[in-house]
Amino acid sequence: MPFEAHSAPVRNRFRVAALSLTCVFAIAACGGKEEAAAPAAGTQPAAGASPQVVAPVAPEVTVSDLISAARRAESANQLVAPAGDNAIEYYLQVLAKEANNVSATQALVDLFPLAAGNAEREIANRNLEEAARVVALLDQASPGSYTVSTLKSKLNAARTQMQRDEERRLAQEEAARQREQAAAQAAAAPPPTPAPAPAQ
Repeated sequence: MPFEAHSAPVRNRFRVAALSLTCVFAIAACGGKEEAAAPAAGTQPAAGASPQVVAPVAPEVTVSDLISAARRAESANQLVAPAGDNAIEYYLQVLAKEANNVSATQALVDLFPLAAGNAEREIANRNLEEAARVVALLDQASPGSYTVSTLKSKLNAARTQMQRDEERRLAQEEAARQREQAAAQAAAAPPPTPAPAPAQ
């Protein structure tokens, strides 16, 4: 009986202790969820994860910047080359932003004959891809001009001549190959058998 008399309070204490532990675990679990959700809010990247990198916005190139670049290229004698970093292209970009820009318009007029001379040299040296690029720039600078039309005609003639030269070269190589093959076959053929002498 003494055991039964004291067993009820003991059981009640165990229940209270178990209930307290359950609350502690529940609170800890809620706190863990909040901590786990924190990185998802975007404030802190997870350990080992790469943070998102936002590319800086490039400042817009102004007309003043383009004219400065064009004059620098002009001083360095980069009238039409290299592609993307030459005076003609920079001045054309100025006109794309300001169609009536006097400085760019006058500069293109002044540089046009020199650039046309560069195109002539490239055609003469058979650098036809480079010549075509320069002629295209000149066509933008002065659309439909007589000089551009003449350069286009020379460029087309040079392309035709180069194609003919290439066809002639291939034909000569083929003829030489056939001659070598015929000579090799003749050398490999057995000598002809001499005819028997007539009986006396």
